[in-house]
Amino acid sequence: MKFAWIFGILMLMGWMSLMAQQPGGGEGPGFFDPSKMPKDGYLSGTLVDNTNGEGIEFASVALYRRRDSSLVTGTISKAQGLFELSDLPMGYYFMEVRFVGYRNFRMTRIGISPQKKVIELGEIKLERSLTEIGEVEVVGERKHMEYQIDRKVVNVSSDLTAAGGTVVDVLENTPSIKTDIDGNVTLRGSSNFTVLVDGKPSVFEGSDALQTISASTVEKIEIITNPSAKFDPDGTAGIINVIMKKQKRRGMNGIVNASAGSFGQYSADALFNFQLEKFNVFTGFDLRDMNMPGYGVSNRQTLLTDTTSFLHANSNEEMGRRSWEFKIGSDYFLNDKNSLTLQADIGSRGFGRNSVSRYHSYTRPSSEERYYIQDNVFDVEHGYYALSFNYDHDFDKQGHELLANAFYSRNGGADQEALKLTDMDGDWNPIDVPPGLQRSFENDIRDQFRLKLDYTKPVGEEGRLEAGYQFRYDRGDGDYTYDEYDPVSGEWINVPERNNDLVFSRNIQGTYVIFGNTFSLFDYQVGLRTEYTNRLLDQIALGGHYRVKRFDLFPSAHILREMKNEQQVQLSYGRRINRPREFYLDPFPIYIDPVTIHIGNPSVEPEFVNSYELNYQKRFKKISLTAELYYRQTNNMISRTQHVSDENMLIYSVDNIGKDYAVGTELMANLDLFKWWKLSGSGTLFRYGIDGEVEGESVDQVTNTWNARLNHFITLPWGTRVQLMGFYSAPSIMAQGDRSDFFMVNAGIRQDFLKRKLTLNFQVRDIFQTMKFATTTTGSNFINYMERSRQSPSFALSLSFKINNYTRRVDNSDMEVELEDTGDF
Repeated sequence: MKFAWIFGILMLMGWMSLMAQQPGGGEGPGFFDPSKMPKDGYLSGTLVDNTNGEGIEFASVALYRRRDSSLVTGTISKAQGLFELSDLPMGYYFMEVRFVGYRNFRMTRIGISPQKKVIELGEIKLERSLTEIGEVEVVGERKHMEYQIDRKVVNVSSDLTAAGGTVVDVLENTPSIKTDIDGNVTLRGSSNFTVLVDGKPSVFEGSDALQTISASTVEKIEIITNPSAKFDPDGTAGIINVIMKKQKRRGMNGIVNASAGSFGQYSADALFNFQLEKFNVFTGFDLRDMNMPGYGVSNRQTLLTDTTSFLHANSNEEMGRRSWEFKIGSDYFLNDKNSLTLQADIGSRGFGRNSVSRYHSYTRPSSEERYYIQDNVFDVEHGYYALSFNYDHDFDKQGHELLANAFYSRNGGADQEALKLTDMDGDWNPIDVPPGLQRSFENDIRDQFRLKLDYTKPVGEEGRLEAGYQFRYDRGDGDYTYDEYDPVSGEWINVPERNNDLVFSRNIQGTYVIFGNTFSLFDYQVGLRTEYTNRLLDQIALGGHYRVKRFDLFPSAHILREMKNEQQVQLSYGRRINRPREFYLDPFPIYIDPVTIHIGNPSVEPEFVNSYELNYQKRFKKISLTAELYYRQTNNMISRTQHVSDENMLIYSVDNIGKDYAVGTELMANLDLFKWWKLSGSGTLFRYGIDGEVEGESVDQVTNTWNARLNHFITLPWGTRVQLMGFYSAPSIMAQGDRSDFFMVNAGIRQDFLKRKLTLNFQVRDIFQTMKFATTTTGSNFINYMERSRQSPSFALSLSFKINNYTRRVDNSDMEVELEDTGDF
């Protein structure tokens, strides 16, 4: 918290110094107050056809503030294409021009200042776009990555290497993100982040949520690493907001996608939309069955008294994810100021892993030795449904609004696991010993309920006040049973001491307030979120009851400075939390296999992160550059730990081990080499350190590491698009060890047919078979090495068919220009 206070004091000192320079403490004429500035700015121009020079009448012209993209004013072009906007306050703006049959025109920077109040743009030439039966067909392509000052935006349709895959496949090619071979995602090195879908909570959490969403149903993905106090503070690394595809045009339209790939990977999904004057109805389905064969190696060395034990294993596995979902919803526009949205989702998510592992264990200096094969079958099947309701009310003044949202979801099902141990001789032939058989069943139900209110009110000319309240209730109820097979009786025998029964509930009341405004030099926004948490872990099997009540504060601050020549600088701070999951808290021992146990820790406290970022943006004619400098410190760091018991059992647990920090820089650039060849690259260089202890032993260590990505986007003369992507991640450290480096190269090719209604996409992933995940974990008396990789390369072919031109809209092909020297403060 001391960093938050320092940040706040620096902000206050900067504000006071600005006021001190003005007569009367800031009330003099030199102090910039937008509400007192004269509204005498004037903007004019003439819209003409670029082919014949004729004026374009009845085109819409809109002027927006650059700071928050809010609409300032607008007009319709008159005879000969003339338009005029008057009574404009001082400030920076962007202008958009739209007219049916022409590509959208966008002027990205217009500055009106006391030195230059009148701006005459002269002739603005609009380009015609191709049309078909009255619809505008757009042939432009969005950039794969767009960098806004407070977030990264991934345009999913531009990633050819993720076609037919999930959101995880898209994020694999995204700055700040890393994925492993199991589809687990980390954001700036942390697996603790919040997943939102269209700004609302997801039924599942983290990587589980991202692995179930088809990339073909997603419009874009927002990566927000320092959110404001308006957002839930959960997720120490930030927020991944998945924006689904939508249409709100009159009539019926839709899109259908299908994909097939190596190793039995299949998917299909569809979205349909139908709109009348006041109603918009949307529905869709998503089916997915993805199989991923792989390999694994592990080596464990343990020292107990004067004996060293060794355990070597080689495994072949078949991992698969399957899911289906159906959704339906409707928007109802009561009038121009009130609208309602109701949506229902129902589906199922499954996961399975079948593995066959050969184990060889022995000791030194004694000669105990054992060979055995372990067959493991693990299967999860969870059904779910979710309901959401939104109410939007716009007051008379632009930007004055009230939003209400209610969300409820339930998911539940069964986790089943069966394990078979067969003893072998040194040549891997079965010996005359009955195999050991065990199985487990876990049934659980989880409920989520959210009620949220958000209120926004403009203050003066540039100010904005936001306030809100949220009620959250989560409950999980699960029971676990464990059986062993008796070869004598031929029956399964329940082992009561390994049965578990757990109830978890959490109630969170949250409020927030945010205020933002504009000074002459910068825009600022400060916020504070308060939360009261009441959590109960009821461990029925062990008779333990663990209740936590706490009150927490989450401040946030953002400062934005816009400068000449398309430059922006932003400084931000935020405090976030990682609340331990019930699996981490449950003290009941869960036997993973005969030599491995997981035991949770009910005394684990939440970890808190103080995050600071300094972001810079610069746009050139053919290059857009973004640079980020960040520092993040985690207190009460939660980490999974390992230790070996006196019985030579590897025990996994969780603890607050101390703190860690990361300080680094991230550089991202888009470069248009030629009209047919574009480059997108990013690189991160950071220093990561851990300061803590596990089992009384120091785990202090520090490392410098980096990662990089490079994308080539090539458009061939006949319209074929090609993408080649590669990324590399350097070695890094963990609390009790390290992770090795890895890299991968993917490629994709796309071709449109039938006037862009049908799209064919072919991709190949891990071309050079280099993707693997390896870790080394050490303790006072053990070393554990694990390596896993997927079978590769893999190939996939996908088809997409658009009904009534579903996703190609005129705003995807904006003309964009910069107006230079239009005023500066």
